[in-house]
Amino acid sequence: MVFRAAYLVTAVVHLTALLLNYLSLGDFSLVVFISKPLLMPLLMIHYLQASAQLRRPAGWALPISLIFSFGGDVLLMLGTLEALKSYMVLLFLSGLVSFLIAHVCYILEFAKDQTQGKSLLRRRPLWLIPFLLVYAAFMNFIIPNMEYAFIFPVVVYGGVLTTMVVAAFNRKGKVNALSFWLVFIGALTFYLSDSMIAIDRFYHSFQLAPLAIMTTYLTAQYLIVIGLLRRVDY
Repeated sequence: MVFRAAYLVTAVVHLTALLLNYLSLGDFSLVVFISKPLLMPLLMIHYLQASAQLRRPAGWALPISLIFSFGGDVLLMLGTLEALKSYMVLLFLSGLVSFLIAHVCYILEFAKDQTQGKSLLRRRPLWLIPFLLVYAAFMNFIIPNMEYAFIFPVVVYGGVLTTMVVAAFNRKGKVNALSFWLVFIGALTFYLSDSMIAIDRFYHSFQLAPLAIMTTYLTAQYLIVIGLLRRVDY
């Protein structure tokens, strides 16, 4: 598929530029700023094209999720510009809202696989406990280091993000194993990526943060999209 290849090539270019910047082997900021906004549109076009070839309805939830992911990418990227420093908080919170909507759309997309019979978590609700404990532990870790204005948005975002991971896990037994694991690992990787953003922003910044965050983020989005294309309803 042309657009899948284009996504992977653009992702490699973007990550390589971040790495070269980290190693101080030149200024590749322009490459970073050009390549980042291309990624989600390329992945969305691949999903729509692949869905058409598989003769499956693409639906609206996943494309909208990728559109809002694109919006979040752009807003967070603009927030790093020195010229827009005075708008950094507004841009960060706007990016947070954009990704929150993206996660809600992912939840709705995953819920499509829960239409028949009881889901795993309705049969075994105790499986929710590990997810809730991780969410509570991370909020307890990050909130004491957070500016007051960010606490409510981050708590809400963390709850929606956790729900997205739970919804991915709840697909178990409703789709084939390959689709389940691709989507679930993708959701967990997304959680890891966003957790690193929170740590870098609110706890302690680390030099490899941009590269680590984008590597996990791009991997997560790819795994979720490919996993959803591989699902087979029972």
